[in-house]
Amino acid sequence: MGIKVRVIPELLTMIVTAVVLLILYLIFRKFLYKPVSRFMHKRNDLIQTEIDNAKSLKLEAKFIKENQEKIINDAHTESRKIIEDAKKISDEIKDNIILEAKKEAKEIIKKAEKEAEKQKIEALE
Repeated sequence: MGIKVRVIPELLTMIVTAVVLLILYLIFRKFLYKPVSRFMHKRNDLIQTEIDNAKSLKLEAKFIKENQEKIINDAHTESRKIIEDAKKISDEIKDNIILEAKKEAKEIIKKAEKEAEKQKIEALE
């Protein structure tokens, strides 16, 4: 057994390895972690802004929809009222026309009766 295996590495190798790892950690932290972290925060802020804008637009769309539905319902109510008013007016006009026609018919009948009575008197004379 001529080969000796060292279980504990040399102290200098351990120190150099630790320093190299520390340097790599600092380099990665400065050039990789911080920019990626800033990018992720900016991206998160952008996404949150977009979500807030979407919520705002959704609320605005809901308000507009409710407003349009109210306008449509008001228009339906108004159109029903206009139709009812027009029907009442047409019924009044119809009733007035019928009443006038009956008056005219009575006057014509009276005139005809007077004329007939007059002719009857003339015929008897």
